Amino acid sequence: MKKNPIAPLLEELDELPFPDREIFNANELVHESSGRLPILASRGCPYNCTYCCNHALKSIYPNKERYIRFRSVENVVCEIKEVLSRYPIFKSVLFHDDILFLNKIWSRNFINLYKQEVGIPFSCNIRPEIVDEEIASLLKEGGCFRICIGIESGNDHMRQQILRRRISTEQIRRASLLCKSKGIAVYAFNMVGIPFKKPRDILETIKLNSEISSDSFQVSIFYPYMGTELFNISEREGFLTDRRVDDYLTDSMLHLRTISRSQVLMFRRYFVLFVRLYSVAYCLPKGYFNLSTAILDYFLTRPIVASFLNVTYTLMQIIYRKFLQIVNFLSIQLRE
Repeated sequence: MKKNPIAPLLEELDELPFPDREIFNANELVHESSGRLPILASRGCPYNCTYCCNHALKSIYPNKERYIRFRSVENVVCEIKEVLSRYPIFKSVLFHDDILFLNKIWSRNFINLYKQEVGIPFSCNIRPEIVDEEIASLLKEGGCFRICIGIESGNDHMRQQILRRRISTEQIRRASLLCKSKGIAVYAFNMVGIPFKKPRDILETIKLNSEISSDSFQVSIFYPYMGTELFNISEREGFLTDRRVDDYLTDSMLHLRTISRSQVLMFRRYFVLFVRLYSVAYCLPKGYFNLSTAILDYFLTRPIVASFLNVTYTLMQIIYRKFLQIVNFLSIQLRE
């Protein structure tokens, strides 16, 4: 078998044609049907998080030093304007770049042209440590209504040593509060079921989301992508199972020694509820706060509580499906 060598990365992204959106029905796509226009202004990420594909992909290219590439400001704005002229359904722009505001000079030029030529709200991914007063002001000036940041774990050791996200809890707090002070919402990415993570580590993640008042969340179950460093660690430690998992929202394919599968599922299913419970606790006087958080900490780390809540969740899902079936049946009968 002959294996061709990997072609070098295309370094000038402006040479690429704009995506042909006419081959899709916008009404059947997740973002488009909600009036959000997905755009990529760049390729690549300079960081080497152990769970992410970027460090694995970066290593295979002959010109890996050019892994981070940005289109010109003019090229990005031109695409957005062209799409908006043809599809007036879009009311906001969703930048899917790993980190949109990575380069300050590019960012300043982009915001100046974007607000003049486009002027509709946008959201983007950003790293907490690059959010300073200038970046936050640029985001606000350009019409950013939401930033998406990766918390992943509220525990500094887990985040920095296991996931290799070299971000401190204080940097997450500062970036979130700075953006929220300017009226920009915070969407937080979080993970449960990470190797070596204990129930109390997940509670730290929940508490951090409560503390910074995250407006919305993605809560995913860690999935070990082949070729990544954390996959190799999971394989070496014997965490991998033959359990089939179709996505990173419904189940874990790992068998971990520090947390049960039932607890992983509980934290995934009830994460937002738990965040809100701790948010209420933060509003209480100090004595009541300490007592209420101690009670929550105790109960939410008990395996029996996880089993009970998972059974409740399954029953509610069954009841909900039955309810929908009854409603659909009645609606059909009434129409006839």
